[in-house]
Amino acid sequence: EVAKLVDNADGKLIPAAYERTAKALLDQKIISKEASGAYTTAITDKAIK
Repeated sequence: EVAKLVDNADGKLIPAAYERTAKALLDQKIISKEASGAYTTAITDKAIK
């Protein structure tokens, strides 16, 4: 299931998939607010270089 959220070209999480997941968690009251700075590509950016 995780592979469906990742862009196969560079291994980064697809931003739209992150947004969908965060919205679903908020809508279902699994989380009460979206975490600030939760989405980052810092690790994959370093790995690509």
